[in-house]
Amino acid sequence: MPIDRKYRLAKDKDIKNVFSKGRTIKGGLFFIRFLANSLPYSRLAVLVSKKVSSKATERNLIKRRIHS
Repeated sequence: MPIDRKYRLAKDKDIKNVFSKGRTIKGGLFFIRFLANSLPYSRLAVLVSKKVSSKATERNLIKRRIHS
């Protein structure tokens, strides 16, 4: 089930806001950063670090697989 675009954080400003003001939960393979919003639904962004792959095409493939 793909993640609808209305539930995604697309603007760089929004993502930076979550990173600067949000809370973090760390796990073994990934971490989650979150920040409360005033909307009736949650929004998310998928970011893949260069530590995973130095190639942008591979990072984008991972993000597409997560989104779909």
